[in-house]
Amino acid sequence: MSAFIVRCRGLIQRRGWGGFLRFVLRSVIRNSSDLVFEIHLADWFGKQPPLDDAFEVHVIDSVNVDEVRLAWIVDKALAAENEIYRQPLRKKDCMVAITQGKSLVHTSFVQFESRYKKLLSEDGDSPLIGNCWTAPDCRGKGLYPFAIEKCCEEMVKRGVDRVLISCSPDNHASIAGIKKSGFTLVRKVSTVLLLTKLLVQVNLQNDSRSLRLGVL
Repeated sequence: MSAFIVRCRGLIQRRGWGGFLRFVLRSVIRNSSDLVFEIHLADWFGKQPPLDDAFEVHVIDSVNVDEVRLAWIVDKALAAENEIYRQPLRKKDCMVAITQGKSLVHTSFVQFESRYKKLLSEDGDSPLIGNCWTAPDCRGKGLYPFAIEKCCEEMVKRGVDRVLISCSPDNHASIAGIKKSGFTLVRKVSTVLLLTKLLVQVNLQNDSRSLRLGVL
């Protein structure tokens, strides 16, 4: 089943037909702004204190994604439109999941190849940490910066030098967590995407602007 069909089915399951139609209409013309951060792992060292003993951390990748003992975590993390992450996890990608008892309370994905990376003009070998989520009742407990650092730790084991992460300019909580984990801002990307394909983009980096026109 194609990634497009899987995503559409997931959107309908999570948002209903009304929410799905609103998503389609917004896809005709999409405006977005993203802050892109990076970290070079050659000089990286973890800063975050350990989590409370009530939390358990799981790193899920091609080695263990299909293990029975982790099935409940994987199934919850990949529910609805997140199902598109299953096949990449069987290849190069990985996921950091944090549980509290039998509750999934945080997920962060590390992606080597994705449409979003192409949107950000990042087609190289630098992985992107994304689709990060924390359960509302567990926010403010350090799970997000801890998970980011765990992602970096895994990339160090793989010999990766540079890791990316992005967020919306108005997501101040995420920006604080990203900077707390040692990432530095690289650039701001403003994008207009027509019919999910035609791209008009402005990159602002070090007070220098560049325009990108193309097909995604």
